[in-house]
Amino acid sequence: MYSLLTLWQGNGDFTFTNVTETHLPEALQYVWGINAVTDVDLNNYGKLDLYFAFGKTHYQLSRKSIDFNPTSGSLNIHDDGEKGTTLIDFSAEGDVILSDLGLTYR
Repeated sequence: MYSLLTLWQGNGDFTFTNVTETHLPEALQYVWGINAVTDVDLNNYGKLDLYFAFGKTHYQLSRKSIDFNPTSGSLNIHDDGEKGTTLIDFSAEGDVILSDLGLTYR
């Protein structure tokens, strides 16, 4: 949902082939920002069509957001880049590793 669009076709043996360039129009190949896809017969021709919905992601809708993934133990903080301070208060039993810091001010 939050990466470039690719289309994969099942080979029938639990493997998949990337068919993005052969099955999607060039305008949709590897685009970013698609939030949902569904199959529906839009034109009543008896074949299923793919409907792609674009929209803003969770992070684009909020000026500041915090998301915690309990499975991976990762804390994701999104800041819109304005000058100022982003504060969080937390405690951890072990080491805290900071990674993927992309701090850019506009």
